[in-house]
Amino acid sequence: MLTMLTLLHSRRILCAGALLVPASSLSAQRTTLAPVTLDSAHTSALRYRYIGPVGNRVASVAGVPGDFNTYYAGAASGGIWKSVDAGIHWRPIFDDKNVSSIGALAVAPSNPSIVWTGTGEPWIRSHISIGNGVYKSTDAGRTWTHVGLDSSGRIGRIAIDPSNPDIVLVAAQGHSYGPQKERGIYRTTDGGRTWTQVLFVDENTGGIDVVMDPSNPRKLFAATWQFEIHTWGRESGGPGSALYVSSDEGATWTRLRGNGLPTHDVGKISVAVAKTDPNRVYALIETGDGVPIHDKPTDNGELWRSDDGGTNWRVASYDRNLGCRQPYYTRTVVSTDNADELYFLCATFSRSLDGGLTHIRRCGRSRRHERYGTQSARRARRRQSRHVDRSLQRQSHGGCERRRRIDFHHARTHVAAATVAHCTDVPRHDGHPRALLRVRQQTGRPVIPGAQQ
Repeated sequence: MLTMLTLLHSRRILCAGALLVPASSLSAQRTTLAPVTLDSAHTSALRYRYIGPVGNRVASVAGVPGDFNTYYAGAASGGIWKSVDAGIHWRPIFDDKNVSSIGALAVAPSNPSIVWTGTGEPWIRSHISIGNGVYKSTDAGRTWTHVGLDSSGRIGRIAIDPSNPDIVLVAAQGHSYGPQKERGIYRTTDGGRTWTQVLFVDENTGGIDVVMDPSNPRKLFAATWQFEIHTWGRESGGPGSALYVSSDEGATWTRLRGNGLPTHDVGKISVAVAKTDPNRVYALIETGDGVPIHDKPTDNGELWRSDDGGTNWRVASYDRNLGCRQPYYTRTVVSTDNADELYFLCATFSRSLDGGLTHIRRCGRSRRHERYGTQSARRARRRQSRHVDRSLQRQSHGGCERRRRIDFHHARTHVAAATVAHCTDVPRHDGHPRALLRVRQQTGRPVIPGAQQ
């Protein structure tokens, strides 16, 4: 970000100065332009600020390698936006389509004019929109063509071969409202004319992530997610959630088990492979933090790390704030020039400079540098939550919020701690049933939406 802003500023100065010199000397100036140097005294004063696009949650972002000015932003229910001046101005480029929810964006590394998008938001809440498949642009977003996977529901990630833009893999989560066959990992080798379902777990499980090894496009990692949405709540996790690896560019897949990975059922997963060291693989995994769910044991941990290309794994962090509300968030990326530099964006924004062992967390205006994962800390967390099943308990942790579910049969004993509880057939003031019952945190009194307080 700092490099981008500095280069943008220097380009503006160069462009203004070109109006004052003869055209014949312009090429000479371009060849002798000195490289931009960053003064830490100046860059340390820079702060993140809002740049748009206006009016919607941004669900996906893609940039053009080597172009500091061009970016695409996919909105949760507002289509696709494009900026050609590093975010100063944005314009909508998808408004003529009959779908507005965007889940994934990807620019072909070999041809920046080819842009792929998957519709349907994968950041799960109870009231989000689904999509109608995959679209492709061959003119940098000016026009779009629908290329299939109409019933895929939600697209979590798109991976494009770095040298052949016709080879594309898509992680399709499905609509997630019930069993469905049109979900999993799909692959095309002809630019979207035909698709093959190369990884299908079961009708309750979809694909949520797929990434390529930056040094070897034949090697890929994929994550599947067993998940179902109901009007009264959401069920995340099960035997279908898992990590997979492929060594033939996605034609066949092998499930990764053991060797340090969780041994019990998990939920949503995000995968990242370091560009500077492809042996370094990270997996941000939704676990139960060691708290039983439906009387079944769960694993403890948040971020897993492999240093041998995904063969062996170990827990790098136990901090829940890296994923926050995992079904709604869960995404990590690795810096393109440092395998130890990680970024996590959820309710908080965090980064790690040592491969996930510690992280710097921004929460509101506070900035904290903490280390997690000691045995005593894990025991303390288990004692604290021993009688609380995972759902919607809200805790304060270092100035940020942690959420942990409360089983509804515990609602009476834990009602003062809950912010939201779900039940069915709650009478509304007009006589119709309503599924949502809100609970005041301090008093514990129920608040029925629309009723007189």
